[in-house]
Amino acid sequence: MRRPDRNMVKRGLVILALALPVAARANLPKEVGQRDMPAVVFLLAGDLKGGKLVPVSSGSGTILTADGSILTNHHVIYDKAQKRLHDFVAVGLLKAYDQSPELTCMAVPSHGLIDKELDLAVVKCEQDLSGKPFRAQNWPTIPVGSSKELLPGVSEIFVIGYPGVGGPTINVTRGTVSGFLGKDGGSGRFWIKTDAAIAHGNSGGTAIDDEGNLVGIPTAVRPGQADLGERVGLISPVELARELIDKALAGWDPTQSAEAAAPQVPQGPGAGGLACAVDKGVTVSGHVFSSDNSAPIEGAYILILKPGTKRRDVKNDYSNVDGLYVTYTISDQDGGFNMPCPIARNQTFTVVVLAKGYVELSGDDVLNTSKAPDRFEPWGGKVYLQRVE
Repeated sequence: MRRPDRNMVKRGLVILALALPVAARANLPKEVGQRDMPAVVFLLAGDLKGGKLVPVSSGSGTILTADGSILTNHHVIYDKAQKRLHDFVAVGLLKAYDQSPELTCMAVPSHGLIDKELDLAVVKCEQDLSGKPFRAQNWPTIPVGSSKELLPGVSEIFVIGYPGVGGPTINVTRGTVSGFLGKDGGSGRFWIKTDAAIAHGNSGGTAIDDEGNLVGIPTAVRPGQADLGERVGLISPVELARELIDKALAGWDPTQSAEAAAPQVPQGPGAGGLACAVDKGVTVSGHVFSSDNSAPIEGAYILILKPGTKRRDVKNDYSNVDGLYVTYTISDQDGGFNMPCPIARNQTFTVVVLAKGYVELSGDDVLNTSKAPDRFEPWGGKVYLQRVE
């Protein structure tokens, strides 16, 4: 038998290599990486313990909107042992490829868009690290793509996140789509299987195609076939998150998800331009804070009821509150308030303070103006509200 010519063998190998799918050896394009990596965030979830914020676990997330809606896994913000959402999740933004993410602001998981069944969630920062109101602006985002065109053995996938393995910096791994799984391990597309390296901290992060489009959410790693000893990475297809993504893209506000809503207080003295009850008296001012972290509460209602009026005289839905108060106001972004109308001297008043997401605070005859100065900050000028559990 004639031995094959070495040159022919070399030419054959070259032809074979060219015939293989290009995606099988593709790298993440530089411009795609530079665009997408800043839109992948580090998430640090924790709880309030002994008056301090204590970090508990970490994960990753994807920025969907310029105003800071972040897609992640539900289990990243959930305490499985306590069977409840964590009290807070701090968000870290990419500072440099070789540096730790920069913690910038905090979201409240209980205000998030939650789909526990699919292990998905969307959160958005409401406070900066000092507890002041925070709104993201012009944050980088990743375009939302589709996983429907992914093919086993052909399509490349890139996993981006903060796995924590090997250091705190951002990490990118590459792999091939190896197949799909149903929800319970059978047929279907509830999971995308890949050989791309996925670690615990990657949970909730970003899986993109070679064009940089979001195609899935890295979620889990589990041992593969016993005979190969491989590890299979599982990614939730982006289609499962479509409902949450659509809500985020529509301009979702996390305060809309708070469990308690502030009432629509009718226009009244000092609020709607109507005459105040007295021209001269005591002007009340102060600040409203959250009791768990002393963060200022914006949008809190502070009502001073007429002398002799008790909290029990106000219906629980506040539908009869018009006519029962002498003045009210709403706290600003620093939690500050200043009553637009002065109140009479030598009187005692019932006060009601309420805000969305917080337990109402009220007290009968807790405000006494008998010895009050013209500008008065009762209770040390500070009112604290407790969050709704």
